Amino acid sequence: MGILRYILAVAVVLAHSEMPFRVSVGGNMAVQIFFMISGFYMALVLTSRYADKSYFLFITNRFFRIFPVYWFILVATLVGSLILGVFFNKWSKLLPFFEYSELLSFEAYLYIFVSNLIIFGQDLALFLGIGNDGGLFFTSDFTKQDPSVYKFMLVPQAWTLSLELIFYLIAPFIVNRSISLLVLLILASVCLRILLYVLFDLYADPWSHRFFLSELSLFLLGALSYRLRGYLSIYSRYTKYILTVAYLLGVVFYGILFTSLSTMWIWYLLTFMLLPTIFDVTAKSKIDRWVGELSYPIYIAHMIVVGVVKILAESKGISLAVAGGINILASTLLAVVIVRMLVVPIDAFRNRRVEQA
Repeated sequence: MGILRYILAVAVVLAHSEMPFRVSVGGNMAVQIFFMISGFYMALVLTSRYADKSYFLFITNRFFRIFPVYWFILVATLVGSLILGVFFNKWSKLLPFFEYSELLSFEAYLYIFVSNLIIFGQDLALFLGIGNDGGLFFTSDFTKQDPSVYKFMLVPQAWTLSLELIFYLIAPFIVNRSISLLVLLILASVCLRILLYVLFDLYADPWSHRFFLSELSLFLLGALSYRLRGYLSIYSRYTKYILTVAYLLGVVFYGILFTSLSTMWIWYLLTFMLLPTIFDVTAKSKIDRWVGELSYPIYIAHMIVVGVVKILAESKGISLAVAGGINILASTLLAVVIVRMLVVPIDAFRNRRVEQA
């Protein structure tokens, strides 16, 4: 499923590139499909690679997967913002700290510092506002807050990693349980989403795709897809290839083919049914695996590229469409460097830990 993960990462890059038109799935939908893929893979590794391994080994190996690359990008963001500030007077991600330094309370600073460092809690920033006393309070619409706590997240797209990490913590306790329990939890999560919409009118951002208890249904749909793979991947070899190519093309051109919001959940159900097929077609491909390795570095690093390209595009008169293409290319090249420099040696270390266990 590496090519699918790469396409989804590129969709997020384009969403943040302020493109004048939409071709692929949007950033929000790409993230939610990522959640389903994560659930699929967690069910896979917990029933195979980590079946007889300790909870501690699984969790620490997942943390080694996420944190080193994140911390690298965090430091790069800080250094890049300082360089832009000193030489171009564009302080980028550090600007909110200068603008609102006297407003924030100690507790707010502590939360911002800790969540930026450990990732956990960054999703919470999307449900918080800053009061007149500098303290934090819960709000149903972070977009109406000034300043928004979200602005103080140095790697703002890392809110999805917070949800991922929470899922990793609980996945060993639920993905291998009975299928009926998985179905029950999925229904409970979906019902919660509906209740928040119907009773409290909470359906817009961040409730649409950032609230963990609602998003849990997508993680578990992915896990259930793996558990039911024997029933969902029953096609002939050539049919599997045709379905895989058709699905990938659907993701690439989703923004053109489907304009109704109601098709989103239909597409999620289609994804649920086809994940085992896509996995069967791509599982033995080294190229697919290598392309898939680029998806996380692209996702976590692309905002640096987008910020730099935006400054250059404004000064050189480059169109948004061309800038979007540059963002894809530059983010991919940066991801290749990160994979060679960080991901490969860390994965070797993670594999040794599993073998020794």
